[in-house]
Amino acid sequence: AFVAPVGGTLYMAWGGRSGTEAVVSVFDATGRSFMQQARWLTAGAATIADISTLPAGFYVLRIGTESVRYTMPFVKP
Repeated sequence: AFVAPVGGTLYMAWGGRSGTEAVVSVFDATGRSFMQQARWLTAGAATIADISTLPAGFYVLRIGTESVRYTMPFVKP
């Protein structure tokens, strides 16, 4: 596995069911929350998070639904 470098916008295609309610969150390496938004996800559509204002560092994107929790580490250079 590798950590993806991300610039100003983070994209992730949702592979689950359309109409899924989820919470999209971004945390830093210490667990501090930088973003938390409730969203309705659509299958195959991109979930977008504007991270342009985050300082450089290591972060984790978390998408949580009733049945699934997906996490993806990334680096903001």
